[in-house]
Amino acid sequence: DGLPVSVLKFDTVAGWSQIEKLTYEAEALGFYLSAHPLDSYAAVLERLRVVSSADVAGMVKLAGPQRIQMAAIVSSVRERISQKGTKFAFISATDKVGAYEMICFSDVLLASRDKLKSGQPLLLTLTADKKPDEEMIRMSLQSVEYLSDVVAKTASTLIMTIETKEIVSKIRDILS
Repeated sequence: DGLPVSVLKFDTVAGWSQIEKLTYEAEALGFYLSAHPLDSYAAVLERLRVVSSADVAGMVKLAGPQRIQMAAIVSSVRERISQKGTKFAFISATDKVGAYEMICFSDVLLASRDKLKSGQPLLLTLTADKKPDEEMIRMSLQSVEYLSDVVAKTASTLIMTIETKEIVSKIRDILS
């Protein structure tokens, strides 16, 4: 009863963005638990026919080498130097269904290093194949785009329902 009471005062700070929350969640747990940063792109990824990491092996086994597009959040870029002295990298990434790895050779690495290390959602173009005597699928990165840039470039449809004839003339005036 006679114990002193301390009042804690906290500064008001801005909340984290969704991507920041998910980034910290993945850092703390080692994986995304509550959502994945690519979840908000689901409709666009479907329209672009983006392949999930779970589907790549089946596609390659069924139809041979493939050129595919995959969505990604890059989790690590491990750069190496080849015997010829050129840089290349092993890249680990996740999509909504799993994790995968690819190789990135010097020309693509040089052109895409900043994007790969940005932590932003990306659209990757890859070649995927496997050797006849191996089960492992090999993926090689061909190009990288920010997914937000791809979304901005994609055409979308606007459907309008007009209830009265008077509005048509107003719209015509605005558009002309």
